[in-house]
Order: sequence, then structure tokens, then C-alpha cells
Amino acid sequence: MGLILCGKHGQSGVVPFVSKKLSNEISLGNIVNIKDFSILHVIFYDDDEILGKDKYYLMKEELPQEAITSNPIKIYTDEDENKLNILLGSSFLGGGYCVICFESWIQLLNLK
Repeated sequence: MGLILCGKHGQSGVVPFVSKKLSNEISLGNIVNIKDFSILHVIFYDDDEILGKDKYYLMKEELPQEAITSNPIKIYTDEDENKLNILLGSSFLGGGYCVICFESWIQLLNLK
């Protein structure tokens, strides 16, 4: 896990899969409505064995059409992972959020 310097919590863990736009909205104190953002599920496989799962948080307008039709996105190869990075890369460049602040925001929206 990476670290971030949070204005509220100091050095903290980072949630890397929060888009820059969503991160900015949260930072501005905007309570983003649940219907305005998406959670994209990504599952990583080795053959048929699940290696891991990630959740990508982004604004609905940032969600590529390809991701809408294939949620969850299943990653089997390096090529699949490269496609994912191309598909979502620009939305997440400069994104991420303090893990403590993000957990508080998630609880505020009653997502847990």
C-alpha cells in the first residue's frame, strides 16, 4: 500500500483506485450522490483461480462504455491488464485518496 500526505490525518495509507474527478469532488466537500458515481469491479485470474479483486471508484460520466457492459472486468492476461490501464488510465492519473477519509465518506453514504 502506498502513502499519502493527508491534510487531516497526516501520513496515511492511500486508496489508489479513486478517480481524480471523484477525489476532487470529495475534497471540495461535495457529498456525491450514490447515483452520480460508479464502482467498477475488477477480478484478476490465474487460469481459473482468482488472484485478487479491486474496486475502482469513479464518476458515472467517466465510466467507459466498455466497462458498463462488462462489470466486473475479468483480467486473465497481461494484455487484459494493459487494456484496462488504457481504458481507465486517464481518469485515475492524479487520483487516489486518504484511506481514513475515504472510509468515512463511504460510511457517510451507507455503502458499508
